[in-house]
Amino acid sequence: MDKFLKLFNNLLGKYSCVLFIVLTFFYAILRTPFYDEAYSYMVSQLSIGEIFHLIPIEGHPFVWYLLLKIFCSNLSLYPYPMLLLSWFIFSVFIWVFWKKAPFNNLIKFLITFSYLFLNYYAVFARPYGLSILMLALLAIFYKNCEKMPYLYVLMILICFNVCSVSMIGAGAFFCLFLYKLFKEIPKKKFCLIASLLIFGIILSSLQFINTEMPFVYKVNNAENYISYFLLPSYDGNILKFIFCILRNILIFYVPYLFFKKSKTSLFFLFFTYFSMFYLFIKVYPGVFWHNYFYFIFLMIALWIGWDNLKGDRFLNIILVLFTTVLIFPSGILNKQQLEITDTKYYKGFIEKIIDLNKNSKKEAKFFSLDWYSAASSGILPYLKKENIYLYDAHNYRKDSFKSMRNTYKYKNERFNCEEFIKYLDDTKDNYLLTANFFFYHNDNVEMFRYEKDGFYYKDILFFRGLYISPKYSYSIYKIEKLKNEK
Repeated sequence: MDKFLKLFNNLLGKYSCVLFIVLTFFYAILRTPFYDEAYSYMVSQLSIGEIFHLIPIEGHPFVWYLLLKIFCSNLSLYPYPMLLLSWFIFSVFIWVFWKKAPFNNLIKFLITFSYLFLNYYAVFARPYGLSILMLALLAIFYKNCEKMPYLYVLMILICFNVCSVSMIGAGAFFCLFLYKLFKEIPKKKFCLIASLLIFGIILSSLQFINTEMPFVYKVNNAENYISYFLLPSYDGNILKFIFCILRNILIFYVPYLFFKKSKTSLFFLFFTYFSMFYLFIKVYPGVFWHNYFYFIFLMIALWIGWDNLKGDRFLNIILVLFTTVLIFPSGILNKQQLEITDTKYYKGFIEKIIDLNKNSKKEAKFFSLDWYSAASSGILPYLKKENIYLYDAHNYRKDSFKSMRNTYKYKNERFNCEEFIKYLDDTKDNYLLTANFFFYHNDNVEMFRYEKDGFYYKDILFFRGLYISPKYSYSIYKIEKLKNEK
């Protein structure tokens, strides 16, 4: 039995990393980017000055956009350079994780092939994979950070400038680093390093003056948020119920264990968890890829304190059970396939638009009045490759800086049909692309009257449905003037 376990452990250690990298390579290049990825890519194609201007609106610091601009600027190759860049970064993390993480091979295997890593962070071209890599590097070098303080300062600043959730992890390491420096190096050197780090963080924070992030709201909904995590209800999904039970055990047991054995890990966990809680309650309602960072921060907290924790048998058992459930999508999701990432319909949608552009009796002009969807930013790079351009509600090209700076403003803006009519081109066929919610969005539902095959605006405009997808969320309408405006 011991020989079998040893052989099994060695096999996990030798082949898991390679298997993961190979599987995610094919997954990454065969999938289609969803609209968050496409929007980030289009932002990166702007000038440096315009990118910095958009940061308070888009919500992510500059590092990811800069990487896309450097390595993925060739539109004709889209989306492969972007997908491969993201895959390469996460593959580096997986290699580092297997080389340096202190967990046993079974826990490493289960974390590596969890739904979070295998099905999201490794294959979606977003900044979160780089965030996880930087957090792992900060955890690795934390033990001897006082011996390489300037390098550690640089790593914290990079982590701080990757995305909003990585800022939280970088903030925790910032506090731990300064405390360790204060205890272990001369005061003059401490003041210099601390000043550099604080100056760098202040400079980075200037990117978020006048923040206009999407969905920004302020609500005191803490009770519902806490009950969502602590009071799971059984909805027929046994794996999800087991996941919630195991998660709640970890929520209470791990801080208790940290308090006894690793105050550093306890501080890191509390700092990140309370910061995430505040962010999602008061600033930005996190979605599933943000909420996964509760597990990422737990992993990092365990990483930096594992020397004091690894002997706890109960912790190892709970971690194995918890990470086993994480492998199954149905253990953490309401649906195994999320609509936002279901992009297999893009190809057919784009082909229909290209056919309309080629076969229209006149030239075609395409509008997308959705503020943010597959029918706006999601297909934008593909259409631009075909020299087809989308226009927004104010007649700006949607790939332009002027349109992007108002992306989230349009979300809460009542559609002004009288103004929009002026932008229709009488010498062209005008088309509307929408993700099937424009006519029902906000107050727009009051403006339009549905009859037969489309929507009327008073007796002035008719949006004739050319293709209304019953299954996927996109439609194409031809915009027809019924009478001339005086």
